[in-house]
Amino acid sequence: MNYIKLLIILFLLNTSLFSNIDLSQAEKEFIKNHPTITVHNELNWPPYNFNKNGKPLGFSIDYMNLLALKLGIKVKYISGPDWSEFMGMIKDKKIDVMLNIIKTQDRNKVINFTNYYLQSKKAIFTNIPNIQTLDDLNGKTVAVPKDFFIHKFLEKNYPNIKLNIQKNVLDCIIAVMEKQADAIVLNFGVAKYLSEQNGLSFKYITITKDKKLITQLNIGTAKNIPILRDLLQKAMDSLSDKEIQTIHNTWLGVNQTDTKKTSFISTLNNKSQNYLKTKKVIKMCNNPNWEPIEFAQDNDLNNMSGIAIDTIKLLEKKLDVKFENVPTKSWGESQQFLKEKKCDILPCAVETSKRKEYANFTKPYLNLPLAIFTTKDKKVVSGLDEIMDKPWTRQKGSGLITKLKKNYPNMKVIETKGDKEALQYINSGKAYFTIATLPVASHVISKYMLNDLHIAG
Repeated sequence: MNYIKLLIILFLLNTSLFSNIDLSQAEKEFIKNHPTITVHNELNWPPYNFNKNGKPLGFSIDYMNLLALKLGIKVKYISGPDWSEFMGMIKDKKIDVMLNIIKTQDRNKVINFTNYYLQSKKAIFTNIPNIQTLDDLNGKTVAVPKDFFIHKFLEKNYPNIKLNIQKNVLDCIIAVMEKQADAIVLNFGVAKYLSEQNGLSFKYITITKDKKLITQLNIGTAKNIPILRDLLQKAMDSLSDKEIQTIHNTWLGVNQTDTKKTSFISTLNNKSQNYLKTKKVIKMCNNPNWEPIEFAQDNDLNNMSGIAIDTIKLLEKKLDVKFENVPTKSWGESQQFLKEKKCDILPCAVETSKRKEYANFTKPYLNLPLAIFTTKDKKVVSGLDEIMDKPWTRQKGSGLITKLKKNYPNMKVIETKGDKEALQYINSGKAYFTIATLPVASHVISKYMLNDLHIAG
């Protein structure tokens, strides 16, 4: 089990850092006199540039960190301002570097640009049918983040599209959900990631075919320090394909070629490599009733599907090992099978003190917010204390039940087969509320038309 824990935790491939970069004397002096540079870090532009619990994350962040290592400089990330405020800061020379910025004629007047390091496609996200092109949005309202490329692009090229200007991408998504806007036209990966992370979905998503909207992401430096632009470009030019692909795999999807698979396995220590060669098959037990995270497709316990299963499939290709499903009838039985060593892993489990007695845990790869659900005639609550005297439902074997029993030993919990049954009990009046993960509950409510339910806290 310890080897499995080692292999499934997100990994970094070895890179050839501190490559020999040919620097001029002036560039060496600049680094000596400016050992730390300030770089913009957005709060919410995943998977490229975002901040989680005070830590800068994303493709652009890892890319910038690698450039800094190559040059032997330190990075101080500035977080908090929105995009429009960052634009003002770099114009006023209050910040040195902006990441993932699109080069335009206007911006070129006040910012020095490196060559691009990534291309991105824009997509139209809407809940209105028959929207295939930007022309189809004439007369309609599109939510745009203030001073983003798409804001200026639509303003200049599509005067008949009404713009609803928001502070950031998530606010734009919410504006469509609340029918303040008809659509968004944004980076496909960012909008899709944020929507899914917040349990939101669009009925129609169309990748734009307009070549002007296949944008190139560059690094921009303040106009008064062109030497910094040149240094960053030299570091970018020194990167190997392997180094770039490693970051790409981490944030934008795993390259599934045999070459990359072998490349990763070769970075493991001998003990781990021997374990994989010997093991070949890793047995897993799943939660058959947790749609869309993991569930039995068409109630076939031998045919598991869901986000967790898709993640396992990626690991199969990375590790060159087969993950084999051990059918179980319930989440509780899956946990018991792990205890009895009838299976090796649970692909998606919350770490609890009780489970740590018989299992090792990787770092989290999914962040699933919880919410309280009741029927719409029930009032919104500010906390569990207001309703814990009432009967509620939760899937049998859930770690949440164990946690809450410590604070509410007399709670009236009805244990169900899964979230579907838990939500149906609320909808039919058999219990007062349930606590469910937001994306799971949203999926079940939509699929089974439990329209009398709402988020109550």
